[in-house]
Amino acid sequence: MATPHRNAPPPDGPTDADLVHRALEGARDGYCGLVDRHLPSLVGFLRYLNAPPPLVDDLVQETFTKAFGHLADYDPERPFTTWLFSIGKNTFYDHCRKHHREQKMLDAHPATRESATEGVEEGAVKRRTLEELLASLTEEERMLVQLRIYQDLPFGEIAQVLGDSEGALRVRFHRVLKTLRVAAGKEGIHEA
Repeated sequence: MATPHRNAPPPDGPTDADLVHRALEGARDGYCGLVDRHLPSLVGFLRYLNAPPPLVDDLVQETFTKAFGHLADYDPERPFTTWLFSIGKNTFYDHCRKHHREQKMLDAHPATRESATEGVEEGAVKRRTLEELLASLTEEERMLVQLRIYQDLPFGEIAQVLGDSEGALRVRFHRVLKTLRVAAGKEGIHEA
């Protein structure tokens, strides 16, 4: 049995399509419902793309502004999250290109800025090592891991966000996991 999607509406609540319809009618509750439901996952997605923390709020606002400006273009047969993440990703990339810092921002990862301190608890060391392992992946591989594991998106939606086939992404995802498992074993991290 499939697990419910993290951004799924409550059983008695409106669907994303209902909220979009309300927003297109000019109802404030439609816009607010979409923001309330999707804000946390959009923030997490932009952070995982390595958007600088001071910029995340601006990117979120710009993403929602663009989405709401083109709400009539949204296809209610497709997940709203996928559509919103695509807009967010493009907004971030546009910002990077505009400011000529794309490579620096995309390659920057919190693990590379941390310094080791003595007496760090074992869990923190493992977390930092995992972050370093993730930082060793390509941008697309990190995004794939983020969307599948942290955002809990199905491969079909990930294929829409990344513009690749579902089958190719499944294969790539399993190869990335295998690579991470091998590297984690070398670093002394073992699965629980």
